[in-house]
Amino acid sequence: MDNGGYVVFKYSTQPNADNDPNQNGIYKVGSTTTNCTGGLTGTVAYIGTATTFNETYSAGTYYKVYTVDKAFNYSDELLISESTASVDDVFA
Repeated sequence: MDNGGYVVFKYSTQPNADNDPNQNGIYKVGSTTTNCTGGLTGTVAYIGTATTFNETYSAGTYYKVYTVDKAFNYSDELLISESTASVDDVFA
């Protein structure tokens, strides 16, 4: 991870494969990004090194999870749309 961690973006509709944050972007929890197909807005729900975070799940919510390095170069995303999933479920 190169002193990086994870970043999770939350969407209210299913995001497309190209709805991704900017490489080397500067983000904090609560900031948003609107990139690519459909102009969908993703909101940062988590940034950190822990493999879990807590948030009340609402039906129809989608999360895209990325591993990031310290320069915010990110991996391919993992799309989660279930209420009981964690980074441990997919990166363990």
